[in-house]
Amino acid sequence: MARNRTSRLLAVGCVALAGALGAHAQSEPPAAPVQPVPPVQPPPVPQSEAPPIDPQTGAVRVFSFGDVPPRIKVESWLRGDPVGAFEPGTVYVVWFFSTWSKASEEAIPTLRAVHEQFQGAGVRLVGVSVWETTKPAPGDAYVERLRAYLGAEPGALIPGSVAFDGAAGEMAQTWMRGADRRSIPSAFVIDAKGRVAWMGHPLSVTEPLATIVSEVVAGTFDALKARERAQDQQKTVDAIRRVDRRLFRAMEAQDGKDAMRLVEEMIALRQEDGVARVQDVFELALMENKNADAVAWALRLAEGPIAGNALVLNNLAWGIATDERLETRDLDAALILAEKANTAAQGREAYVLDTLARVCFERGEVARAVELQERAIEHARADQKDEYRAVLEAYRAGRRP
Repeated sequence: MARNRTSRLLAVGCVALAGALGAHAQSEPPAAPVQPVPPVQPPPVPQSEAPPIDPQTGAVRVFSFGDVPPRIKVESWLRGDPVGAFEPGTVYVVWFFSTWSKASEEAIPTLRAVHEQFQGAGVRLVGVSVWETTKPAPGDAYVERLRAYLGAEPGALIPGSVAFDGAAGEMAQTWMRGADRRSIPSAFVIDAKGRVAWMGHPLSVTEPLATIVSEVVAGTFDALKARERAQDQQKTVDAIRRVDRRLFRAMEAQDGKDAMRLVEEMIALRQEDGVARVQDVFELALMENKNADAVAWALRLAEGPIAGNALVLNNLAWGIATDERLETRDLDAALILAEKANTAAQGREAYVLDTLARVCFERGEVARAVELQERAIEHARADQKDEYRAVLEAYRAGRRP
């Protein structure tokens, strides 16, 4: 039975970014005795109109808080009024998403709330779909997939103006890469003077988007202090990337013991980054290395950093209960993890109930497995119900699915 899986280790590289402006050619003055006429100097090129991507090096202009952002250049506009340039006096929230990104979907209610709160206050919301081609669409029908995702108006999923970056991906290059934003969703708040006031995750807990927009509208937001905060955060990010590279090497070397240690080092730097690696490292240490210490490690994490993470707890329990690479199974530990997952999910997630039922069945608690599987069916989506019913029938017959 398929499990929800979210953590995948990625090798993170450092990309050097630089921008360049071409020099203006100067014409030579006429020869004597004619009085030289000073050459006409072309007007300076505004930063926002500088070449967005150097045609020779492929470098993009780096920008940050307080800077003029790159231009808005997309393949097509799908909703709302197109944005050709930032109008003075208007505050813009430009955010990047993709139809395949679950994290982007989770940010939509927050963006919608910001849109509704600041309607009529000189604030415009601009959504840009980037990296859409990462998940192929049949016949390369990316625009059609995006239109279907947005839904019919009125009541569209995403309010404001919505654009498709396109195959060329200039916005992904100039905005995301230029600002060293490596994941979606990402949001940029452009102030009434056309400069970047803030950029970050739209669901940031420490810097709520609505609060930032409110201060930018009022003219009280300090972009320089925001830059300082971001620089402090970047130090943490850089430290995490260094640990992540070591973790990647440990995974390549199939060294589960070292990988477990490095995950804890990463959790100490920033919890969510380390938690995202737990499942893969647990699988390596227990299923590949046969390291029994991995179970104790998982139980210890379940009392701390992953205590409220239903997905991770669930997948650890499922692995112990079902992975064919295990010769012996610690079903007591699996039950603890599955129960904690169900508590974190408030007893309402079908896949968690399904896992808990399986653990109980493996423990010989058939009656409870049947009861839990019935509850899983109650909470399942329509496309899951047949699969879960088949599992229920197996339990009732006293056999493993």
